Amino acid sequence: MIFIQALILPYPPQNITPFSGGRNRVLVKGLLQPKHAVLIAIVMLTLGGLFGIYISLFREPQIFWIGTFGLFLAIAYSLPPFKFAYRGLGEIAVGIAFGPLIVSGAFVIQTHFLTGEVLLASLPIGFLITNILFINQYPDYEADKQCNKRNWVVRLGKRKGFKLYIILFALAYLSIFVLFYITKNPFWLLSFISLPTAIQAVRITAIAMDDIPNLVSANINTLWAYQINGLAMLFSAIIKRFL
Repeated sequence: MIFIQALILPYPPQNITPFSGGRNRVLVKGLLQPKHAVLIAIVMLTLGGLFGIYISLFREPQIFWIGTFGLFLAIAYSLPPFKFAYRGLGEIAVGIAFGPLIVSGAFVIQTHFLTGEVLLASLPIGFLITNILFINQYPDYEADKQCNKRNWVVRLGKRKGFKLYIILFALAYLSIFVLFYITKNPFWLLSFISLPTAIQAVRITAIAMDDIPNLVSANINTLWAYQINGLAMLFSAIIKRFL
């Protein structure tokens, strides 16, 4: 399996970070066997699917299609014949699954309907979570390249990939402004409080993309931009609900 091959490839010690499989590296060190990891994945996906079926049968039928698409993306991300992560589709799959699908799914379960505003609100979440995956691929660049995991950092290279990293941030904040412009709800603009962390992540990446130990700060700031933005959007939605 390509996955097993990737585990035994030489990996520069300085490239090991909490964002490239974790410092404990349980699979690499043999603390967890690949067959056990596969078993855990099967069990978790099965349980998640069963919960989804229960919800679709007894609470909200619309969640069936959202959940089914999400389950497909989870499986197709790394397993043949799709192997999205190896074919430049992994970033798109993650952006859709952790953006529009999760946001719309959570909304539909609670309200039993879906609006265009909800889909718009899911876009910044999708772009920012994609950027977390994107910057996390930098420490894995050499290993991914050796095992032919053709994500977009490998396809473009670190320098050109950096431009796409900036574009994803720009799309996230542009979508927030579009959400404000269409809904006329100024509270959505509170999400811009996460912009300084995004700018800091870009600055660090520009000077440290080949210096993985120092690049970790960019990983952290990208994660913080996502979390702060999500909390700000939640707060904005709550304010709108009660005003």
